[in-house]
Parts: sequence; C-alpha cells; structure tokens
Amino acid sequence: MLFQLACAIIFLLAAIPERARAENLCMSVFFIATCINTAFGDASGDLFYFTRATFAMAAAWYLSSRSSSIGFYQAIILLFVLTAYAALEYDFAHGENILIYSNFESVIYGLVICQLIGILPTIRSCYYNYHSGGWVGSKYLPRNKRA
Repeated sequence: MLFQLACAIIFLLAAIPERARAENLCMSVFFIATCINTAFGDASGDLFYFTRATFAMAAAWYLSSRSSSIGFYQAIILLFVLTAYAALEYDFAHGENILIYSNFESVIYGLVICQLIGILPTIRSCYYNYHSGGWVGSKYLPRNKRA
C-alpha cells in the first residue's frame, strides 16, 4: 500500500507541468483508487481483483482517449496489468500454478516501474529549452523582414 501511495504522489508531482497533466493526474487517481481498494478490500476475494481490473480498465480507456503518446504508453501498460490479472484469475480457477501465480507480484511491480519510466518525457520537457538554438529566429521571421 505504501508503494501505491508513493506512486500516486510521484504522478501528482509529475502533473505539475502542463505537458501531460491529464494523463499523470489520471495515473495518480488510479494509484489512489488501488490504494483505497487495498486498505478497505479483502486481498483474497474476487471483488478485490474485479475492482482493481475495473479501475485499470477505466484508466486505460481515459488514457487512450487522450490521443497522446504518453497516454497511449500508459494505456498499453494498463492493458498488460489487465492481462496479468486475467492470468492470475486463470490460475485461481484451476487451483495450480500454470501461468503467473508465483511471479504475479514481480510482474505487477515491473509494470508499475514501466509506468514510472513513462513520466520521464514529462520531466525532461520541464528542463529542456526547445528554442535554445538560432534556427527559430531564422525560420519564423517577422512579416517585415521576410525576403
């Protein structure tokens, strides 16, 4: 639960710059919702994983509707999270370790790390000056200085 709360705070901090603000806020809300689900839900019940899958599906739908590369990246990772939940449910249904049961926690943590890597372009854009070269002034000349 502490890890989910830390991820929510990291995504909230990444939402401060204007670029990809909606995507990072969506991911923060997703992690806060899963944190609340962990705190108040039964970790062994079917309802626990169903609500988590519902949160992941809603977040993936919203992120894919944003039509940005960061949103698409995060939506793809949430699709992998949904796939991991489906594989875990398959293992529960058969009562043995067939697909993912013994490695489920490692897979989910790996996917969360991939989600955190997805905010690096947002952080980079905050500290990178796009117009530092002289090409901007020569490419977009004022009307009275055009040839």
